Amino acid sequence: MDISQDTYDLEFQQKHWEALRDNFRKGILVHEKYTMPGLRDLAIEQKIFCFYTDCTKKDYKFLDKVIEWSGKNTSIQGWTEEEKGFVAHISKLGCYITPSDICWNNSYFSLFNADIPDINGDEPIAYNDPTKHYVTLVFSDGDNCQWIQNGFGEYHQTVENYPDIPMTWTFSPFLQEFCPSAVKRTYSKANVNQYFVAGPSGIGYCNPACYDAESLDLMTARTASAMLKSNQKILTILDDYTLLKDAKFAYRLGYYSRFDNIDGGILYLDPDGYRGGKGKVWFSNDKPFASVRMSLWADDGYSGATDEWIKSQSDIINNYPVDINSINGYSVICVQAWSMKPEAIQKFVSGLDDHIVILNADDFLATMSANIPHKNAAPEECYK
Repeated sequence: MDISQDTYDLEFQQKHWEALRDNFRKGILVHEKYTMPGLRDLAIEQKIFCFYTDCTKKDYKFLDKVIEWSGKNTSIQGWTEEEKGFVAHISKLGCYITPSDICWNNSYFSLFNADIPDINGDEPIAYNDPTKHYVTLVFSDGDNCQWIQNGFGEYHQTVENYPDIPMTWTFSPFLQEFCPSAVKRTYSKANVNQYFVAGPSGIGYCNPACYDAESLDLMTARTASAMLKSNQKILTILDDYTLLKDAKFAYRLGYYSRFDNIDGGILYLDPDGYRGGKGKVWFSNDKPFASVRMSLWADDGYSGATDEWIKSQSDIINNYPVDINSINGYSVICVQAWSMKPEAIQKFVSGLDDHIVILNADDFLATMSANIPHKNAAPEECYK
C-alpha cells in the first residue's frame, strides 16, 4: 500500500487496523511512536501490528479494541509517554508491556539460541549473626530491554563497575526469547558478587493487583517458564500499595509462589519511590516477598545524589536496629538506576557502619526465612 500521502494519526491507525487486521498475528503488539524504528524489523518478520496511542479517552478506546482483538495476556512491546496510567490500564485488561522501543535487529537476534550461564546456580546462604543488620541492594529498571540489549551500553558497563559490592540486578526474563545473546553477554560480565532477578513484574511490566484471576494464572505461568530459561529464582513485582488490601495481595502472590522454581520476591510498591510497603514482608507458600524499605532515589536524579544526601541515606541505615529474629533487622534497598552512578553507590556503601551487612537477594531472603517467623510483618517504625 502507498500511504506516503496519509497523516499518521489515530484515525489512520484505526482504518489501517480494521482493513488489514486479519493479516496480523494475535497475542503480541508493538506499541511505539511512528518516529521510532527500533522494533519495525521484528514486527514485519513476525506480522505484528504496530500502533501508538496517547493517554486520552479516545486513544484508550482504540487501545481497548485492539487488545480485545489480540486477547488477554497479549505481550506489548515498545513503550508509552505516560508510564503509570498506561501500565495500570493494560493491567486491567490482563496484558503487560516490555520497555523495548529502542531495541534493534531482533528479527535477526531472536533466531539464535545461546547457552545462558547459570550464574545464580549456587544454593543461597542463610546467615545467623545476631549482631548484624542485613540489607540487599536491588538495582532498578532491569525490565528495560533496550537498556540491557543495545539501545544503550551503560547496563553492561554498570554491571562491571561493581566487582566488590554484592549487587542484585533486575533483568527481563523475556530477553531469552527476544535476544538470548544479550542475556548471555550480560551474565558473562558478572562475578560472584552479582545476582540477577526477574524485573517487574515477571514476564513483563504490569500491576498484578489489577489482573483478573484467569489472566494472572497464565501470566505467572509464563513468568515461571521464562525465569527457568533465564536461570532466575527470584522476581520483583511493581504495584500500587494504596490500591491493595493485604489479604488480596497475599492471595495474588500465591500465583507466583506456587511454582517450585520461584523462591520469593522483592516488592516495589508505590507511592514514595517504591517505598509504599515500608519494608513489610509477606510469606506466600512459605516463601518470603519483602518490600523496599529504603529507596536511593534522589529528587533531581543524578544531580540530586550529592555527597550530603548520600551520607544522610547511609546514616538512616546505620540507625536501623539489629534484630535477626524479626523483620526489624532486615532492609531491602532499591538503587534507582537514574539516580545512582557507580561512584555514588561506592560512597553510600563506604558510609555504612560495620554492623550493616550487604547480601545478594537470594542470601538475603534465605537469611530472613531462616530466622524470622513465617508470617506477614512490618518493621516497627512503620507503626510510629
